Amino acid sequence: MACVYFFDDFALDRKTNLERKYSVQQLHSTEPYVDNIGRVGYSSIHWCPEIEKYRMWYGRTTSTWKDAQNVMLIESDDAKVWRAVNGGAPVFGDADTDAHGPGITRDPFDADPAKLYKLACSSSTSETLFEHGDCLVATSPDGVNWSDGNDGIKWGKYKSDTCNRIIFNPVRNVYQIFHRASLADRRIHGIYSKDLIHWSEPEVLLHPDPMDPDCCQFYGMSVSYFDGIFIGALWVYHTDPFDSVHFKMAGFTTSELVYSYDGFQWNRTHQDFIQMPEYPNYGAGSMYAGNITVDKSGENWLMSSLNIKTQHGDVLTKNGDVLLYASPEFKACKRDDEVDHSVAALEVYKTRAEGIVGLYAYGRESNLLFKAIDILEGDLSFNINASFGQVSFQVCSNEAQPLPGFSFEDSIPFTGDSVSITPRWKNKTVNDLKGMTKVRLELKMHSAVIYSMHCTFSPSHSACPQFSYGNPAPVEKTEN
Repeated sequence: MACVYFFDDFALDRKTNLERKYSVQQLHSTEPYVDNIGRVGYSSIHWCPEIEKYRMWYGRTTSTWKDAQNVMLIESDDAKVWRAVNGGAPVFGDADTDAHGPGITRDPFDADPAKLYKLACSSSTSETLFEHGDCLVATSPDGVNWSDGNDGIKWGKYKSDTCNRIIFNPVRNVYQIFHRASLADRRIHGIYSKDLIHWSEPEVLLHPDPMDPDCCQFYGMSVSYFDGIFIGALWVYHTDPFDSVHFKMAGFTTSELVYSYDGFQWNRTHQDFIQMPEYPNYGAGSMYAGNITVDKSGENWLMSSLNIKTQHGDVLTKNGDVLLYASPEFKACKRDDEVDHSVAALEVYKTRAEGIVGLYAYGRESNLLFKAIDILEGDLSFNINASFGQVSFQVCSNEAQPLPGFSFEDSIPFTGDSVSITPRWKNKTVNDLKGMTKVRLELKMHSAVIYSMHCTFSPSHSACPQFSYGNPAPVEKTEN
């Protein structure tokens, strides 16, 4: 099944009296999670149905001088209050091993249950910044017991000092790691592999553009995949123009919503994924939004985020003083471990499933006409909120003429709120749509919001039907 989101209008031929709006993520956590031993780092959250719990992995820094990290695991029944797993000990890494910027994915595409969870990290430490490091991929059946990492993998030539997010890309049929190709080259790079052993050379995926804040940098990016769309949280680092050092350290980080149809070509929205709060709340200094997981009900998306009270490069001392990295006391504070690690916390945000962006109907009547598609299965559904309005459905020919039995006059209007509403007609069902080619879906809306359309289909906008928006190869000319 594929899903059409409304980040853009590419799937549409007509849109009248509809306005695109971005949802505000709501704080779901009731208690920020703070590590009582070290400082929490980048996070990954997943609903784990095999244990009926939410789990979150993060990198813990116990020595701010060495900047080395271990991978920690916490879990929760409701994603609101979290508790340590594994007796509070690391699940990957130890006192002599750095696992910097761990990104963990729960991989439903791998048939091997021993590799259900995958982890990518950069293991070089601050003492070896400019030397080759062991940038590892590890696998696990449960997210607790991990392999040592595949021998010989050097997917990064230098320290990738950001979150190293690994996902499987079903559009290209490869694994991808989103990372930095070199220490402090703050742009978004990507590498890919068919087998988790042989990796491509890094390539730039996202680079600051003229619409960005002056002299900003891209600190990193967390990526999630859902039914034909890759959704990213791009960490935009707002730098100080007078911070004249080799690697800029002063500034703050926000998280921008970005998206892609294939995981390689990315589109910007220039919209914040989550809103920064006021001081002294967590996130007032910087926010690093993590990945998204579907909650246990299937009706909401949950996103983890590393939220920090101070700006980048600043530390809070155990005496309650904020030190700038350039101050004379800064290095001594880090060397003597006088840093207050509670300045950083992990929090979770919630939004409607697929509800990050929607088209809001206004006025007396709104109309939405899709481009032509080939419908492969009878599983058409929509994610719609029409609690105080209604939506009618129509199926048209390629020439936008209503098909018999599928007109607006035949439609049974929908009023209500559902992430998966199946259109109804007086004498037809969505099962009757299976196998239809070059048909257009049309909606008539009043006081409603549409977030997405689900269907097993092929886009048929061009001369030949295509596999997907991410894979535009003609179906008729491709063997697989």
